[in-house]
Amino acid sequence: MSANAWLAELNAARQARQPAVRHTHTLHNGRELVIIQKHGAHLGSSLWHAALPLAHYLHASGLWRRRSGRRVLELGAGCGAAGLAAAISADSAEMPELLVLTEKPELVPHLRANADANAAALDDRAVRVLPLDWVAASAEDWDRVLAGGQFDLVLAADCVYELPLLKALADAAARALAPDGVFVCGFCRRGGALCPPSAIEPVLLERFDIAERATLALDGPATPAAGSDTSAMTVLQLTLRR
Repeated sequence: MSANAWLAELNAARQARQPAVRHTHTLHNGRELVIIQKHGAHLGSSLWHAALPLAHYLHASGLWRRRSGRRVLELGAGCGAAGLAAAISADSAEMPELLVLTEKPELVPHLRANADANAAALDDRAVRVLPLDWVAASAEDWDRVLAGGQFDLVLAADCVYELPLLKALADAAARALAPDGVFVCGFCRRGGALCPPSAIEPVLLERFDIAERATLALDGPATPAAGSDTSAMTVLQLTLRR
C-alpha cells in the first residue's frame, strides 16, 4: 500500500469514529433546518460561521427572490447549510427548480445525509449532491455538475481558508455561472488565511465585477483563535467580468 493510500485509509477510519451530532436550527421564517455535524472528522463536516447568515442575507437582499425558480449551486458545501437553509426558508413559489450541493468525494456521504435530513422541509424539491473538488476536478466531474447547463446562482460560504485556494474557487465559480448569473460568497477573517477583504478582492476581480458588498455582524466566539475574527463576515455579490 502506498503512503498516500495508507494515510487516506487512516483518515477514513478517523472520520468514521467521530460521533454524529444532530442540531435543529430555527430559521428567520420559523421553519427548521436540521444539520448533522461530525466535529473533528473533516473541516467540512462542521457548521461554519458564515453559512446560516449567508442564507438569511440572500432573502434579506431580495436576491433569492429574484433568482427563484432557477438553478442554484453551492461550492464547498460542507454540511450544505447555506443552500439548504436558503431553500427551506423560501416561500414555496421561490424554491429553486434545482439545488446542487457539491463537496470533495470523501465528504459526499456526510453532505447527502444532511440533504436527506431536510428532504421533508424542502417539499421534495430537486436537490442533488455531487462530488466536486474544485481544486482538482476532472472533466467528468464537471460534466456531472453542469448536466443541464450552468447556474443562475452560485454560493460559497466560508469554504476557503487559505488565499492560494481562492483563485481555484473563483475559476470554479466562473466555470459554473451562467453569463447573467450571480456568484455570492461569504467569509470571515481567519488567521494566516484569507484575512481582510483587501487580500481577497484583487483575486476575485480577475474574473468578476463586484455588484454589492456587505458586512454582517455575527455571534462569534468571545475569544477567537489567534489572528481570526468571526464576529463579522463579508458578503460579495459578483457578476462575470465581460
